[in-house]
Amino acid sequence: MIIYQVLCAVPPDIEQEWKEWMLAKHIPEVIDTGCFLKFTFNKVVKPETEGNARYVIQYSCASMDEFIRYGTEYAPELQKKYRDKYGESISVERMVLERLVG
Repeated sequence: MIIYQVLCAVPPDIEQEWKEWMLAKHIPEVIDTGCFLKFTFNKVVKPETEGNARYVIQYSCASMDEFIRYGTEYAPELQKKYRDKYGESISVERMVLERLVG
């Protein structure tokens, strides 16, 4: 199982609107690609940080081939929509994990 993890640092003045948009628009568009089986949407509570709230979204896919398909066929357009909406106001860190157990 491959996990595509996205860590977002969101300023408090747009946090609620961002959460609503992520859950209503962006995450469904990512899932609708058919590359991912499920997702989790988490808020980081520890360690605490001052300023921005931090969220971790994890998308699970069956294989690296499916992740590569997402990266080549869908990610550029979806990431452009995200940048067009939020610009540089939200810091985003992406990583790919391989689930070994669980």
